[in-house]
Amino acid sequence: VRVEPIVRNWSLRRAFGGNLSAVRDALRNRRVDLVHLIYPDPFLRYDSDSYHLPFLLKFVAGRPLVVTFFGFGVTNAGILTNAGLLSLFATADRVVITDADLLRRFQRTLPWWAAKARGCVVGSIAPTDAPRWTQSRLDERKSSLGLDPGARHIGFFGFWSPDKGLENLLEAQRLLRQEGRRTVLVLIGGRAPDHRIAYENGVIGLGERLGISDTIVETGPLAAHHVARYMVAMDLCALPFKVNPLGRSSLALSLGLGVPTLVTRPSGHDAELLEGSPTLASIDPAEIARSIARLLDDPVALQAAAASASRAARHWSWDEIVSGYAEMYDDLLRKKGRT
Repeated sequence: VRVEPIVRNWSLRRAFGGNLSAVRDALRNRRVDLVHLIYPDPFLRYDSDSYHLPFLLKFVAGRPLVVTFFGFGVTNAGILTNAGLLSLFATADRVVITDADLLRRFQRTLPWWAAKARGCVVGSIAPTDAPRWTQSRLDERKSSLGLDPGARHIGFFGFWSPDKGLENLLEAQRLLRQEGRRTVLVLIGGRAPDHRIAYENGVIGLGERLGISDTIVETGPLAAHHVARYMVAMDLCALPFKVNPLGRSSLALSLGLGVPTLVTRPSGHDAELLEGSPTLASIDPAEIARSIARLLDDPVALQAAAASASRAARHWSWDEIVSGYAEMYDDLLRKKGRT
């Protein structure tokens, strides 16, 4: 199997400006058997016209079509966006959605297309030679990054957005410090200060208002191997996501590195993927603080959380994700008579 990108960005304007012809020629000249479209944004851009590609492809390609959304949700969208989405759902042979809650919503609100929808998780960005978390030499790993080995470090990785519960985590950090605990919240990754949007600046402002700015470390954007170095220097990783707890690369990274991970409990049977791992029944700051404190106070529980993370990581491995897509491709090609 050979996979290669043909068009990285799409819009109707670009389509009629030459992209459509380029895609058509590429599909014919490269003997493409199946087309896979990927929409990486967790929220579709309002009034965007980039969702009409599947509709147009059906006229120029006639190939089986798979569409993957790394989460999607639209409220107050314009007519053009809604039309594009409906054309996408109608023409795709399979729709893969990495947000379990949104997958269920898709199947419930669009039952006539429910059979073509599938779930999936998101793999880790960690390099294959990334270090693994262990309680031994944790102080040494902290010191190598300039972190205080005498403090307990709580890691949070990823871009800052309203659906990730970061404000709740800051409130929990305030509560932990009020209890006299030497906890430090390490915000790993994210945008550089001069590139932050209003919401991200608001997070910094919240830390100042809570009086915990001196207990927060911001790394700014990092290469994947540096992210991994920070993650394995944490006492634990806290991810109090408000939505889509399973469909995040930050969770995949933390689990894959074997870091004790505290994440919002998924709903329904999805929680079975994290069996044995500590989870948050709610993202109330007091609950987050209590859960963090219980782990930090119990080395045995912390080690058990690390072991649970390693076991759960298999569900987020790229090998398993790719295998699932390969089976889907084979099934579609058999049904289309292309094997």
